[in-house]
Amino acid sequence: MSLGVPEGRVPLPDWIAQLRVGLQEDARRQLAALGITADQVGPPPGGRTLSADESHTRDVVLAVFATRRDAGVPRDEALQGYVEEVAFTLLDRLVTFRCLEERGILLVDGQAESLVRRDPVRGTSSLVWRTRDAHPGLDERAVARAAYRAACAAMTERVRVLFDPDDEPSALFPTLPLWQRALDALNDPAIPATTFAADEIMGWVYQYWNASPKRELFEEVPARRKIERGHDLALASCTYTPRYIVDYLVQNTLGATWVEMQPETKLPATWPYYVTPPAGNPPVERERKRVRELTLIDPCVGSGHFLVRAFDLFAQLYAEEGIEKPEDVPGLILERNLYGADIDRRAVQIAALALYLKGCDLAGADFRPRKLNLVACDIAIPPDPPAGFLASLEEPELKDLARSLWTGLAGIRTFGSLLHPERAVNEAFAKLKARGKGTLWEDDTDWAKKRAHFMTGLRRAFTAAAGDADLSTRLFGEEASCGLD
Repeated sequence: MSLGVPEGRVPLPDWIAQLRVGLQEDARRQLAALGITADQVGPPPGGRTLSADESHTRDVVLAVFATRRDAGVPRDEALQGYVEEVAFTLLDRLVTFRCLEERGILLVDGQAESLVRRDPVRGTSSLVWRTRDAHPGLDERAVARAAYRAACAAMTERVRVLFDPDDEPSALFPTLPLWQRALDALNDPAIPATTFAADEIMGWVYQYWNASPKRELFEEVPARRKIERGHDLALASCTYTPRYIVDYLVQNTLGATWVEMQPETKLPATWPYYVTPPAGNPPVERERKRVRELTLIDPCVGSGHFLVRAFDLFAQLYAEEGIEKPEDVPGLILERNLYGADIDRRAVQIAALALYLKGCDLAGADFRPRKLNLVACDIAIPPDPPAGFLASLEEPELKDLARSLWTGLAGIRTFGSLLHPERAVNEAFAKLKARGKGTLWEDDTDWAKKRAHFMTGLRRAFTAAAGDADLSTRLFGEEASCGLD
């Protein structure tokens, strides 16, 4: 993708790399001021007393550490992971806000606003300007943070991905110089405004963000011999697929399926990479189905490039079919047609945002996706099932089943969608069933009921954990609930 950067100006990849370093260093300094470093967790340096906001931030970070510790992650890795999450979440949100602003659909209190894009007359964004006017006593950093939180809260009402102003990465906010640097980069006149309207921009940003650590990882490979950790696997495999390859694959899978079901379709004429079957080959016969019955899954979804292109093709299929109301099509595509999973949670978030933007392009600023079928496998699994869930299971066999499920989930952060925990569950059920009638199940119907009861109890346990007062318990519950969906 050409960014149109004049010679001598800082291109998009360079300023992303610079912000990556700056934002992470800033986060580490703030954590050190709270008494949190890779070496130890102690009282704040100099014996200073923390403010209420600083105390909350410290509690959040320690809860993150506790969750990762239970999953066997060393403290230095947990700290680095949190620092990276803070830094990338901020950049990801700012880029998304810039994309929304380019479309005129960053709505705060029902009004189109800008948080990132500066008004050339005012020298700042409309939301910062209004926040400063409404709170004249706030310093500039507090104004920026209040405006940022307002934009995040407005987006959280529309799509429950990434923007929660009270989530763990939001506990830290950059110092004013770093905030200004980020806005300067996103307002650089060397980057055409149309860049932020492109489908691929989110994926490119993530690839540029990972460029330096990916290079360092591969430099270590000869000494390490192989890449095993989930984070490193995600990093090593983070490669942007060129659009023409994506189009070729989507048009000759989903597109070919549609042609086989609808031989009279005129759509292939609009697909430049579709390969017409050779003359003389007998046509493949495929049962006709409605578009809402077709599904496409990307088990290594990354930043969602394949799903974004499939979204456009599904929109064409719905239009040609002519059954669904046009205003229902974006929601149907996200709810019924597209699925994805990845071991990289940040990549899955980007995929969700990219699909949300596609929905807005079709349905406008009021688009509210009811469901996104995307799952992040980056979940920290504690060593044992939730105690409350185990206690709710009366039969010893079901308790054993719960432990079998936990065993099957042990490698989820490394293997993601390649892992099949349901096999451990199915094997446990099969062994119990083979013991004969009169033990736990009388017939297949009773078996299905017990299985459904088991899954309902597990879902309730995760939901309860997500609402727990203990931050570390809540983190696990939130992650697990998303994965179970």
